[in-house]
Amino acid sequence: MTGRRSQPISTIAWDPELAPQPDPRGDRRAMWIIGVLTVALIAGLGFAMYVRSHASSTQKHTSNAFLGAVRDRQFTAAYARLCPGEQAQITAATFAASLQGAAGRGHGLRSFEFVSGRSAQLIRGGPDSAPVAQADARLTNGQSTVITLVLGSAGGQQCVQSGERDLFK
Repeated sequence: MTGRRSQPISTIAWDPELAPQPDPRGDRRAMWIIGVLTVALIAGLGFAMYVRSHASSTQKHTSNAFLGAVRDRQFTAAYARLCPGEQAQITAATFAASLQGAAGRGHGLRSFEFVSGRSAQLIRGGPDSAPVAQADARLTNGQSTVITLVLGSAGGQQCVQSGERDLFK
């Protein structure tokens, strides 16, 4: 071993009577600030979860109504769920005939289920974001597919903006 000497331990002890008294207002003030910030954080997270779940349920409701009408071959009701911009591009008769033709080829919608908890997403597709609903679908010929509907809004109501034409294939 080397001849290293250890440092002597100080014999000066800390005397609380020599230290200044802590400011009791400082401790209370810090605890109050921490408490307020904690409550604000919890309230903010709760509000964000409420907004997210409300938007998600509205999107699921709109998509469920549209796909349910297609599955039940109520094409007029499904057409009514389209946004006015989509309705301007395709007539109700053409829409119904296209879906009827797809069903005749075995590509009719037999069942659908929204994809896990991510049925409502925001995607970038230009200057704005659009809510999206995705569903795993089973066709009448037994094949599986994923249906992605981009949702819009018209007259304060949510509607299907695009994605429905995938059902025509």
